[in-house]
Amino acid sequence: MNDLSAWPAARPAGGSALEFDDDSIDLRRYWQVVSAYKWRILMLGVVVAVLAALVASSMTPIYRAQTTMLIDPEQQQIVSIEQLYAPGSGNDQYYQTQFDLLQLLCCLCLPPCG
Repeated sequence: MNDLSAWPAARPAGGSALEFDDDSIDLRRYWQVVSAYKWRILMLGVVVAVLAALVASSMTPIYRAQTTMLIDPEQQQIVSIEQLYAPGSGNDQYYQTQFDLLQLLCCLCLPPCG
């Protein structure tokens, strides 16, 4: 049922018979078809490129960035038992200082938002 030998020979525009060979591709025939429609193919490419350029240039650029910072306190060599169990243990001041420094850097480097 799927036997290709049962198909009749195709007749190109010139009128001569063209027989199908299972192992080869007729690149000359493909080149003739592409050559016949080369201006249409070229114009389609130009139209698509111009439309893409118009859409891209009319869009408002959106720049987004996201970051996460991890601030680790300096490691102490010796830890006393009071430092382990004391609430707060002085780390709050360290983190607040780091946060204030980051805010200062952001204010100096970035334009005001809103």
